[in-house]
Amino acid sequence: MEAGETLYEVAETSDTAAADVHPEDRGRTPNSLLTILGWLGTAYRLGRTRYRQRRRLLEMDDRRLKDIGNNREQAEREGRKPLWKG
Repeated sequence: MEAGETLYEVAETSDTAAADVHPEDRGRTPNSLLTILGWLGTAYRLGRTRYRQRRRLLEMDDRRLKDIGNNREQAEREGRKPLWKG
């Protein structure tokens, strides 16, 4: 801020300078927010799917587990994994 310059003048100058910057030089745009929201939506759906599948696996009886090639111990281990682990 120069001597004798008002805050209004400083703000007006910075707005004008920001408008002169090329869009690629401004950094992230609102599109990146949409990308992040898309990733979060995908992660949420994946986590929900894993949760349902693991709950179903824990609810299976030994006969069904044998049909899919698992035993109770393997089902318990898989069913207790955190959602973020594939």
